Parts: sequence; C-alpha cells; structure tokens
Amino acid sequence: MIDQEETNIKHLAQTLPQPLIVGAGIISAAHVRKTLTTGAKGVILASAFVKAPDPEAKLRELAAPLAAG
Repeated sequence: MIDQEETNIKHLAQTLPQPLIVGAGIISAAHVRKTLTTGAKGVILASAFVKAPDPEAKLRELAAPLAAG
C-alpha cells in the first residue's frame, strides 16, 4: 500500500459516518494489517483468495492479523 492510499483510508475513515471497508488490492496479511491500522474497520477478500492454489491456506494467512488483534 502506498502512502497516498494510506492517507485516503485515514481521511475516509475519519470522515464517513459509516464504518469503512476496503476491498481492493488486499493480497497479503501485511495489506490486511496496514489497512486495519490505517482506520478501516474491515477488508473484503476477492482475487487473492479466489485465485489461490490453496484457498483455505490463503484465507488463514489473510485472517492472521484479525486473530492477532
């Protein structure tokens, strides 16, 4: 995630009355962690999960930051 994306997420999370959920470009556990610490309340998993050779393993990898708190 680049700095501008982080800035946009922070701005939207602080401005919108609804919880912000990000659903584009989430391909790694690091992206999930960064997105959530930047202010989003959730992430949507799409192509990274669907295209994975082992979807269950990919889901576990991407969900790890959620379990860590």
